[in-house]
Formats: sequence, structure tokens, C-alpha cells
Amino acid sequence: MASPIVFISPSRALQRSFSRVSEELGKNIPVLIGELAAGARLAAELEEQGVDVIISRGGTSAAICRTVTEIPIIDIRVAGFDVLLALKKASRSSRRLVVAGCAVFTQGIEEVEDLLGVSLRVITVDENSDAAAESLRGQLSAATKEGFSWVVGDTFAVRAAQGFGLNATLIQSGRESLMNAILEAEKVASVRRQEFERSERLHCITNHAHEGIVSVGCDGNIDLINPSAERILAVRAPHILGQSLSRIVQDEQILGQIRKGYKQLGTIVSYGDVKIAANIVPVTPDGCPGRVIMTFQETSRIESVERKLRQELSAKGLTATRSFEDLVGDSAILADLKIEASEYAQVSSPILLSGETGVGKEIFAQAIHNASPRRDRPFVAINCAELPEHLLESELFGYVEGAFTGALRKGKQGLVALAHGGTVFFDEIGEISHSIQLRLLRFIQEKQIRRIGDDKLIPVDIRVVAATNQTLGRLVQEGTFREDLFYRLNVLNLSIPPLRSRPEDIPGLVEHFIQTSNRRLDRNVCAVSQQAMQMLRRYPWPGNARQLENIVERLVIRARTETIAAALVEAVLESESSHAPGGNGLGSRGTVGSGDTLKEIELSVIDRVLTEEDGNLSRAATRLGIGRTTLWRRMRDTRVQQ
Repeated sequence: MASPIVFISPSRALQRSFSRVSEELGKNIPVLIGELAAGARLAAELEEQGVDVIISRGGTSAAICRTVTEIPIIDIRVAGFDVLLALKKASRSSRRLVVAGCAVFTQGIEEVEDLLGVSLRVITVDENSDAAAESLRGQLSAATKEGFSWVVGDTFAVRAAQGFGLNATLIQSGRESLMNAILEAEKVASVRRQEFERSERLHCITNHAHEGIVSVGCDGNIDLINPSAERILAVRAPHILGQSLSRIVQDEQILGQIRKGYKQLGTIVSYGDVKIAANIVPVTPDGCPGRVIMTFQETSRIESVERKLRQELSAKGLTATRSFEDLVGDSAILADLKIEASEYAQVSSPILLSGETGVGKEIFAQAIHNASPRRDRPFVAINCAELPEHLLESELFGYVEGAFTGALRKGKQGLVALAHGGTVFFDEIGEISHSIQLRLLRFIQEKQIRRIGDDKLIPVDIRVVAATNQTLGRLVQEGTFREDLFYRLNVLNLSIPPLRSRPEDIPGLVEHFIQTSNRRLDRNVCAVSQQAMQMLRRYPWPGNARQLENIVERLVIRARTETIAAALVEAVLESESSHAPGGNGLGSRGTVGSGDTLKEIELSVIDRVLTEEDGNLSRAATRLGIGRTTLWRRMRDTRVQQ
């Protein structure tokens, strides 16, 4: 490997001076002898060898600069003191002196005539050609005729003077000038090495990146394409370099936005048979308006990575499998709920889902997650009623080693932390104790969690969805649920009415459950008779869609024909009612008899809900999915007395 710094000296005297200073500084800088054109030829060879910096002086330095363009040249500056020393020395022998050489030696030198008491003739020679040498000899001849007999100058001028028979004094560079040149060369070499290493790293990154990378220069043409881009686009670099970006991006609307300086992120671009997802970013270094950086991947590869991520999350049980399409029904109520939930899915604010058991709160939670920007991140469902309080806290927030007796040796990550970047679903939120409520409140407020036994807070980015089959407002009034936590959870809310309030959904649900039961049980039930469907629609379904699913499965198992008959439905519902909590058969209070009219069914349901809600009209209306005024009117019409 070539030395990073080389000195090309125009004279042996300067070589000796430079070597002494270099040794003083503890440096080992190679020195070559070459004046003017010879020095330039040496510099060209050094450029090929990969030298970082060349040091030279005077006319030789100027000649090298005209020849070498890729590496910096450090010119040993000639201090005014150095010129004065040479003139002072020459003035001892002659009072009429010629100062000859490049401009760095001769500029402003006339001002020292009076100081030294000498007469000066200045000859500036900046070229090293034969014509310049001939011109110098002519000017020296003229000066000699005028009585100038001594020349002070650089190596080129001194050699010409001596060849002409004149005495000459060489302007030497002082120690300080040589030292400054060496130190400056070292700084420049260091910067060039750093830039080279940085360039090599970027080159390595570009060449080994799996994403395609294309760079567009100031002229609007492609000036770089990496191997991945060649592979994805099935092109060779020589065939696309120098071409316009429109060769790849053919959508004029996208190109127009880029010309205006707007980023295009996640843009789908078609190139032949290939579809790519591209980020196209205009950049303007040094006021270059046309430069653009484009990175891209095949959409098929992104889909593959997404599938792998989903498989990994699924293996851990951290995925949401349901969508809004799984919410079956034809009622206007359900349609409005799905629209509202879809809007909520686009933001990250907490949501409180309320509704009776079995109305589909978890399906709504999963559907909201899968319709949100967090769809590719974890979905962690936690049933707050499943675990006792002393286990719930450690399961939710995790613990460190030795946090308590029986703790795992390496500690454990909590379920909440597993949901980072995604959604956590707290089902039956009304069942948690005050101490857990306080932990949840801090987590939601501060977006941080602390494992049991740990003193460090862990920042998390999690969307919170909570669900309850209780009236949280009533629990707040009773003092069993924190008011501040209630308002933190109730930023967005979705109240899901019971199935009896939306009987239009029952036929679609029955058909859906028949199909799933047929597949699971290998049956071939096709439909439900009209009379049987009417009975199913009249039933109050205290267990809502979950109860309906169970009943349909039972009907499919017991059906002897492809169509489920009314008699079978009546028998199954009678059995269901007699085994239901508080039930004594279809004629019991709050359930439905086969001969009941619609008014009687309505009266029975209203009476039961009012009893359960201690006569509170507002809470009863909420549970029934109707307004308070509507409930009062129906009570009046059916002569129900509170």
C-alpha cells in the first residue's frame, strides 16, 4: 500500500530541509526529487498508486496541480520572511537584484526595495514550458545589460540564471513553513481516509441491501443502481444508467409529485410484470433540485414477510383472527355499529365495549385491531375474571428474578408488554380489584409499565380496548370501580345491544351457524322452516349470539331432515329454558312460552330487565338497546307497572 503522504521536492536543498523537519515531528514521509514537469509526472504516477496527499512547492506545485486532479496538493507556502532572508543574503554581494520565479515568490516584493536599500527587477514565470524558459533567459539578458548581476528566486529561476552565467540565491522554505505543510497534509489525509472508509461502508451497504436502491442525479437521470434493484427489475446497470427515472416509474401523477418535491412513501409501482412498493424521496444537497433516492421491494416479498410475522405471532397466540365480516346480521343497528367501529379503528384512543354476555364484544375488539394500522402487530386478549388477583398482576405486568416466592428464575414478561406496538384487550374489565385498577390507570396514563420487583419503567406503545357486561357507571357510583380509570377507558365507547333488540340479525346468524356446524359435525342441514325461524326470532336470547350458536349446533345434531322443523325448535328451546339460570320452562317469568304473543314476550323481557336493574329505567333502557322514552311508552302500552 502506498504511503498516504509523499513530498515531491524541486531541489535537493529543500529535500534536506524537509527531511530534517519531518524527522523532528517523528514522521516518515517519503521524498522524491522532481522539478516542474518531472515533478508533475511523478505526481501522476503517485495518483495511480493511491496516494492521499502530495506536498510540493512553488512552480513544481503549480505544475502538479495542472496534471493531477483527483488528490489534494499541499503547497509549501513561502513566507515573506523566507524571501527577505534570501534578499538580505544576496544584497551583501550586489545592490541590483533580479527576483524571478512564480507569483508566490514575486508578488509585492517591490515594497522592500527601500527597506533593504537595493534596486529590484521582478520577473514572474508561472509556466514550466520551453517558451517560459526562453522568455526568462531573454528578460535576464536585458536585466544584465542594465547592470543587474544577481538573481534571487525559485529552483527554476536559479537554474536558468546559473545557465546564463549569473550568480543566484535560492529562496529556501523555513522550518515553520515546512512544519505547517506537513501538519496540514496529515489533516487532509485523515479526512480523505475517513471519507474513503465512509464511502466504502455505503458502497457495501448499497451492494448488500436486500432492497432495491436507485439514485437519480441533478440532471434527472439514473446515476446509481444496486444489485438488488437489478435483480428485482431484471435489468443490467449499463442498460439503465443515464436513463430517466420515468424508465422505472411510468405513472405521470407520481412523477409530477416528485418534481414538486413531495415524498412518495409506500407507493405501488408497476414495472413490466413486477409490482414494487417504493419510497421515492427528493433530496437537494448543494442546491441540486433534481436528485432523487428511490428504495423499493417486491410486493410479493413484503407479503411473505407479513405472513411469516403473522405465523410467529399466531404461534404465540398473539393474533386477531376475526374481522368485521365475521359480524353477521342484516339489522340497521349492526350496520351502524360496524361503521362506528371502523372509524374508531383508525385511531389509537382507548375504547370501551359494553354489552351483555355473548353479544360479540371480543369479535368487535379483534375486528377493530385488524382494521387498524396496528393489524400486523400483536393482539393480546386478557380475561380479567379468569385469574385470581394475586396472579393477575404478575400475568399482566410480569416480574423480575426473585420478585416473589415461586417466581421463575429468569423472571417473566407480562402480557401487556407482549402487546407492544399492537392492541391489548381487557375482557370483563369490571371484575378487577382496586389495586389492579390503579396499575392499569398508571399504564394507560404514562404509557409505561413496571414489572413486579423491578425499579425500571418500560415504555410501551399499546392500544387499549376494554369490554364489560356490567354497567361501569353504576360500579363507579357503588365505589367498586375507579372513576378516573373509567374515564380513561371511556374515550371511545361502543354499546352493543342484545340480540333480542335486533331480531333482524337472527336469520343470518342461524344460517351462518348451520354452515359452521355442518362442516364441524359432517352434517347436511340446509335450512330452518319458516315457523321454526319465527320461534327463534321471538326467543329473548339472554345468552345472545353465543347461546344462539349453541342452540343451532344442538338443532343440527338432532335434525333428522335437511330442514329443521318447528317442533324440534320448540323442544330444544323448552329444554334450554328449563335449564337456564332461574328458569322453570318456557312459561316461567322472563322466558317465552310457545303460545305467547309478541306483546307478552315484550312484557316478559321488560319486566325481567327492570327487576334486575332495581327498577332503574335508564339502566334498563341501556340493556334493552332502546331509549328511556321508548321504554316508558312500551311500559305504558303493555300496562307494565314499575
